[in-house]
Amino acid sequence: MVSLSGGIQVADECVSEFVALRMKRAHRFMILKVNDDKTQIVLEHVGARDATFEQFKELMPKDGGRYELFLSPNISKYKHILLIITI
Repeated sequence: MVSLSGGIQVADECVSEFVALRMKRAHRFMILKVNDDKTQIVLEHVGARDATFEQFKELMPKDGGRYELFLSPNISKYKHILLIITI
C-alpha cells in the first residue's frame, strides 16, 4: 500500500493495474475513487484493451470526484496516458 502525503493510501490493486496499463498496455482505461471512509484510493473500473473512449465516457460518474486514466490509441508513434480528475 502506498501512502500519499495527505495521509490517504493508494490500494495495491490500483498500483498493479496502473503498471499493467502503462507497461503492458493491458487495459484502455482505469477509473479510481476515494473510498467512503476517505482513507484510500480504490479501483472502480478497468476498461478492456479494445474499449472505446465512448465506453470510457459512459462510465464516468455524474456524482462525486474520480481519477480517470485513459490510454490514447495510436495517435503518433508515442502512446500517451490522459489523466482526468473530476470533482
